[in-house]
Amino acid sequence: MIIFFYNNAKIKIYYVQSVVMKKGVLLYGFGNRDAEDLKTQIEHAIASPVTAWGAPPDDETVLPILEETVEGQFEDAPDRCVMFVGFEGSEIQKVLRSVEFPPPVSPLFCCPTETNVTWPFRELIEHLKEEREEIENSRSHSC
Repeated sequence: MIIFFYNNAKIKIYYVQSVVMKKGVLLYGFGNRDAEDLKTQIEHAIASPVTAWGAPPDDETVLPILEETVEGQFEDAPDRCVMFVGFEGSEIQKVLRSVEFPPPVSPLFCCPTETNVTWPFRELIEHLKEEREEIENSRSHSC
């Protein structure tokens, strides 16, 4: 399966053999109402049904949620993250261009990789925050 990762305005391709799931989004930091609204907007943007999973507790990994052996929770949190699962790069771009994410915080974006599905979720969020900071710093230092 090909998984796309949105990073530094480019889509990178990772081949992930062990993570095979249906198309959906794992949403962290969004309450029930925002999660349902985002699911609807994403389905409209890509003209296809998607599953919306709630995020795991901070010390749990993503994989059990995506395999649907554990149920995640939709809860507001200071950090927000959208994990695109099974999306084509063009679909991710459509979502990023057309979906209105609720304020106050712009979410972090990622896709599952063979590595990050085994990390505790808090570690994934911290990693994504570091990547975002690096990107923002590199933009502020460019001509």
